[in-house]
Amino acid sequence: MISAEEAQKKILNSIKKFEVKNLDILGCLGLALAQDIKINKSMPIFDSALKSGYAVRAIDIKGADVSYPVRLKIIESSKEKSMKIIEPGFCYFVTACDKIPKNCDCIVATGDVELTGNDLLVYKECKRGENILFRSADITKSNILLKKGKIITPEDIYILSFLGIEKIKVFYPPNIGIITVGLGKKEKNKQLHSNLRGESNSYLLAAKLNELAIPNKRFGNIKSNINKKIEEALSKCDILLIYGQAVEARDLLLSLGAEIVFWDVNQKPYHNFSFFVFKDKKIFVLPRNPASIIIYFEIYLKPFIKKIMKHKKLFPRKVKAKSLNEINHKKGITNFELALLFKKEGELYFELINEKYSSRLTSLINIDGIVKLPASAGVIRKNFEADLFLIKENEKYL
Repeated sequence: MISAEEAQKKILNSIKKFEVKNLDILGCLGLALAQDIKINKSMPIFDSALKSGYAVRAIDIKGADVSYPVRLKIIESSKEKSMKIIEPGFCYFVTACDKIPKNCDCIVATGDVELTGNDLLVYKECKRGENILFRSADITKSNILLKKGKIITPEDIYILSFLGIEKIKVFYPPNIGIITVGLGKKEKNKQLHSNLRGESNSYLLAAKLNELAIPNKRFGNIKSNINKKIEEALSKCDILLIYGQAVEARDLLLSLGAEIVFWDVNQKPYHNFSFFVFKDKKIFVLPRNPASIIIYFEIYLKPFIKKIMKHKKLFPRKVKAKSLNEINHKKGITNFELALLFKKEGELYFELINEKYSSRLTSLINIDGIVKLPASAGVIRKNFEADLFLIKENEKYL
């Protein structure tokens, strides 16, 4: 039996290669760049307006005020805006991103002017360069626009499409399979309940993977020809998550030639959690308890998957919180528990789900994080300060 820290280290160190694919930009959301993105031109390619308003010469409206507006003549609109020249005492209307006329050195916002026939009354002076984006001020030629390792956002996709970049290289996520082994075999009178619970757990895992933009497939609850179906799943997946009858799953994997990396971890929850390697495939055997599945996924599997995807931040955000109550904790064992987070007199406190809410199905909806009670501690006294890993970024507590 190994410690929680050793288990985490073995899992993360098992990653030997990273897959890179050249994908359409719309398929890259949430993935990490496998290349630096550079462009071969500066942006913008001309001086342009940052907002809609009137192109003027700053010297013409110097001292303009509500009490002393400056009157300018409006140049009539034309399709050939770029050919216009702002002469002293004149102005020209432009919209955001328009190329500004010659001699213009600032843009007066529409809220600071008043139209009076063909004239414009300006009620506020502008400094030189105000509301203008100068040539090459946004992007300089050959500079790195997006750095390798950056997680692609919708805004990045907009910029890439604007620049005409259709495909980029990204670190591709693994394909993950989810299998239930043997649930319901000894519960003929409770078959419906068993099947529903088994499927609910697979939905939970699939949803956790979907949150990370990970392709996954649920293979269902397997009760016969299990060896064959596990082999079939392994042929289609890079990583396989198995839950249900843990000992039976272990024996089946060993019979297939899988190698045990570790079988059990010195921690609570005690439910079997094990890690196998089969050729270049990774296999995790999980308990069937939903609370335990959440803990093992967040503490071990999520950082593992994020490392494969080349995310820089692997682990959940950690905060310090004090115990609201006394907790019966056995010294020598690391204890991970689902917890609620409270703010009291400016300090953070936690309360374990299983102390008060374990029988409530809806308790899983309300969890804020996972508290780690260290192996070095015995009974946890009230106000004991522990690390709490946030599952939800709840700003009202932070």
